[in-house]
Amino acid sequence: MTNGTCTNLPEACENAALKKPIPMTEFEPKCPLCSSALIAIKDGKPDGNRRLKLAIIPALLVLVGAGAYWGLSDRDPGPAESEVHTVVPAPAVQPAPTVQPAQPAPVPVKLVITPADAKVAMTLVSEGINLAKAGKYPVAADKFDQAAKKDANNDEAWGNLGSVFIAMGRHTEALAPTRKAVEIDPKNAVWHLNLAEVYSVSGDKNNALTQLDLAMKNGFSDLPKLKGFNFKNIENEPRFKELLRERKV
Repeated sequence: MTNGTCTNLPEACENAALKKPIPMTEFEPKCPLCSSALIAIKDGKPDGNRRLKLAIIPALLVLVGAGAYWGLSDRDPGPAESEVHTVVPAPAVQPAPTVQPAQPAPVPVKLVITPADAKVAMTLVSEGINLAKAGKYPVAADKFDQAAKKDANNDEAWGNLGSVFIAMGRHTEALAPTRKAVEIDPKNAVWHLNLAEVYSVSGDKNNALTQLDLAMKNGFSDLPKLKGFNFKNIENEPRFKELLRERKV
């Protein structure tokens, strides 16, 4: 043994593998190989008690270490370890929203216009026109309104209602019936001219010029009659002049 180390360690390893005894003088208690694997010799004979004692040493070390471990694990937790943690409750589960079944689209009601109603409507339109010619616009408007209620597909009822509103300077009220007349009969140039005036007075130049173009495309060519319409807001527009120039040619 030199400086507390086993000088016979390489040989001891070999002898341990071959299960050969080594002399007691070469035994080093601190060497784990000497303590667990080798057989000590006393006076040239195997020392059974010594061998038993040496074999027990590693087992005792293991037991001491295990006891220390379990002793530490069983100790009371310190202040930091015994700290009480607040348990945050899980958020309440909200019930899923009830999905309402899709409602079917309402079925449009188709108006049934009887021949009798259509005939009454035409009579009312004729009466309204005569009243309008006489300058009785409010009464004429009432006749056209009654005619439209009798026959909603009568474009003359709607168109002439818009015309008398325009004649009375009530262009805002003229918009709806005039648009309805154009919807029913899109080839009627007069309805397009009336709608062009309504848009022009309201300041909607683009729609006014579009309706004027449609009026000309549907047969209107009597340009002097345009003077009877209120186109002051569009008459200086390049497109307005272009439309007139195209029709003159």
